[in-house]
Amino acid sequence: MHTFIRCNFLKCEFPANIRERSVRVLRLIKKLLLTQEEVGLSAAHMIKELIMDNRKIVDRIPTSYIDEIMELLKQNRNFRYIELLSILCVCDGLSMPENQNYITEKWLVEGKNFCLVFFTDLGQEVGKEKDKVFVSTDNRRRWTSLANFAKDYQSAVASSKLNSDGSVQITHVKSRKKKRNARKLSPEEQNATIIQDFLFLEHQLDLFGKLCQ
Repeated sequence: MHTFIRCNFLKCEFPANIRERSVRVLRLIKKLLLTQEEVGLSAAHMIKELIMDNRKIVDRIPTSYIDEIMELLKQNRNFRYIELLSILCVCDGLSMPENQNYITEKWLVEGKNFCLVFFTDLGQEVGKEKDKVFVSTDNRRRWTSLANFAKDYQSAVASSKLNSDGSVQITHVKSRKKKRNARKLSPEEQNATIIQDFLFLEHQLDLFGKLCQ
């Protein structure tokens, strides 16, 4: 008889045996990649906790899963997917060069036309105030000072509801591809967008570090 670790979120069980658990987790990741967007984000965080620093599982994750994470990232530029990519780059303090190279190619090279990366630069390089850092979330079309970027984040957090554990409650904002028919965001959705953008930049910088480790 097997001992199981129960996960109520997606109604699945993980055997305590590491080999069998690896297979189940891989199946769960596949299930994540097929779920609706809202469920996928929550499941992405759960899977991050399951596989972080677990070499036996990370070694078994195929590049096709990275491709599907990239597709989700194109649909919804959310920091949860960046988290997943980060834990595939470094596992238990050890670099994963094959994953690092593959993610670099898919995210930074092939993904450059999909606004999947936030840019930072000094003001004098982008026609702004000298010696101040600026951030662009739309492929260098518009720039915001890092100071204002952080200030907007703090204001959005202060205006947002909190979860029972004290974390910020982020309203889900669906990706809007058709700008012509896009509705105006509610104040809650505007705050959620600001918070998500800040967290995306934060996790992007962490991923940069993991790619170079």
